[in-house]
Amino acid sequence: SAFEQRFFFAVRPIGMMSGNIPGTLYTIRVGGLEELEYNRHLELFNSIEPFNRTYGIEHEVYRFTERTFDSAEITPFTDYLDIPEDMKESLEELAQNIVEGASTPYAELKAVEDYLKASYVYDQGYERAPNGTDPVEWFLFEEAKGLCTQFNSAFVLLARSLGIAVRPVAGYLINPEATHQFVLNRDAHLWAEAHFEGLGWVTFDATPPREEEGQPQVSTYKTVTNITYNDPVALKGGTFQVHGTVTLENGTGVSGLTVELFLTLKKNETDAACGTGVVQKGLFNITCDAIPDLAVGDYNLIAHTLPGGIYEESWSDPPIRIMADTNVTIQAPASANVGDRVSIHGTLLDKSNGQPIPNATLTIKVGNETRSLRTDREGTIRLSHTFEDEGNATVELALDDSDYYLGSESSFGIAVRIPPTPKPSVFMIITTFPYNVIIFAGFAVVIGSVLVLTRKKEGIAQSAIVEEAEEEMPRDYEDYKDGIVKLFNWFYARSRRRLEGIDDSLTPREVQDVVLQWIPEKGEPALEYLVTAFEIADYSASNPSQEMYEKSLAAVELLGGMIDRGA
Repeated sequence: SAFEQRFFFAVRPIGMMSGNIPGTLYTIRVGGLEELEYNRHLELFNSIEPFNRTYGIEHEVYRFTERTFDSAEITPFTDYLDIPEDMKESLEELAQNIVEGASTPYAELKAVEDYLKASYVYDQGYERAPNGTDPVEWFLFEEAKGLCTQFNSAFVLLARSLGIAVRPVAGYLINPEATHQFVLNRDAHLWAEAHFEGLGWVTFDATPPREEEGQPQVSTYKTVTNITYNDPVALKGGTFQVHGTVTLENGTGVSGLTVELFLTLKKNETDAACGTGVVQKGLFNITCDAIPDLAVGDYNLIAHTLPGGIYEESWSDPPIRIMADTNVTIQAPASANVGDRVSIHGTLLDKSNGQPIPNATLTIKVGNETRSLRTDREGTIRLSHTFEDEGNATVELALDDSDYYLGSESSFGIAVRIPPTPKPSVFMIITTFPYNVIIFAGFAVVIGSVLVLTRKKEGIAQSAIVEEAEEEMPRDYEDYKDGIVKLFNWFYARSRRRLEGIDDSLTPREVQDVVLQWIPEKGEPALEYLVTAFEIADYSASNPSQEMYEKSLAAVELLGGMIDRGA
């Protein structure tokens, strides 16, 4: 056998149904019904209790090749070999003439099927068999006209006369390509099936193509779907209400039909299913989901009433706006010194799914300064601010309501303090007036002597003198606090020798401002970390961790390389 494809279809009964339910060959699952009995031999499902609920059937379709049938044997089911005794001789004679030259059971069955299609006429106006005459015998040997019942009943008896077990099957003939269709009594049909070993039941239908004229016509009624109310705005990740009516054209309400609701950005293009409901006495009330994955925007809300029974489908499509709630957050240090430049970051997120919102305008207020900044593709804004006054400063960040986003706001407090006065070093003391005047005079004499004595050694490169005087990066320290202070002082001294604008009078944050002019942007976080670590180590009573020391060491090494390449 060759498995080809798996299909699913739903059956919605027009009225109450019980007993064997309509299905198909190779059904693997029936959903939506309880208390079903399964007849494995007939491959039928039987409902014990009457029902009118929609149920679903999942089934498989197989396609077999001629070569497969050439070696396939018929399963000898004795239940499907009976024929009327008084017709046996005439049936056998006709069947033998039909299958002359056929070498396999499948070939014989196809020969009988083709013979009936070609030799007899499908006609709803056929003459019925007289009383006392078998209808199949009348069809085969007298009338030669009939319906599917006559054609396939004749096929079954002719096949059985050849010793081939075949069963008649009653059901409905449907259009396998249709998405929705009505299946009514006019679609009733009879065909035949033979069971092949290892393959299962195989369908045969000896009925010629039907004549369309004369088919009974079934009246259907147009419906009108109207959404009478829907929430005009829905938030992503939330729900919204939809109320409406489904009536006939004369205003009469209908019941039992299903209404599907969709959201689409463009008319006639289904985008996202959001809810379903059932019409009761012409009314439906449906709670719909605005899933977090939706984009914000203006949508059409599509209500589609599915066809059912004698009722046709209908549509309605009012507008609805999908918006998102938001969340703004602030990242900034909890404390800062007067005169320090502080980096402040703000982030704007979609509250329903946590995704960043780009290209939105945020208002940030720091002290008396207010600015409007646009978020980048990560939903982030960045601001540097220098506090001039001691006290508790507040950072406020806000998004105003817009067409598609609800506003949100956040605030953050920063303790601004006056930095402690650093202890004067020996170098600072001796270079302060009036000591610097005295020392300068003494150095002038010494330097003058050196110049006279060494005038002939002008070839010595000045850069070599600088390198000779530079100390190596400190590696010895009493604790991590001492280590971080030594690292920063070494970085301070090294930067002073290489960069313009740095002298001994600058605070750490002023040194940071100068160094920022000489290093690429990617070095800013490392410099901020180093300066902050130094402030913690030198100005506070807290004890830095090993991790803080190691990160400070890495920052010094990184920044040193950047300064060497850029200076």
